[in-house]
Amino acid sequence: MGVALPTYFGKQHMGSIRGGVISPIIIVVSSFSPLLGGILWSEESSYKSAFVMFGAAWIKGGLLPLTLGKPKPPHNQDSEIAIAL
Repeated sequence: MGVALPTYFGKQHMGSIRGGVISPIIIVVSSFSPLLGGILWSEESSYKSAFVMFGAAWIKGGLLPLTLGKPKPPHNQDSEIAIAL
């Protein structure tokens, strides 16, 4: 993630994307995962289905970046200012 964000969105937007988008998602998912695991334990008296579900989510999340297209070259505002002058 440390390389993908600036490559796709530029260095100037990395902090706002991490703080405003990624961190809240991580917080919500991290807070509901134990609850879901507990519910599955209550239903089945086993963590097997929880491990399978969470493992599948990790594998899917790991493979998802492979579907991304090539990043566009960074948009440089300084060159536009120089051209306008």
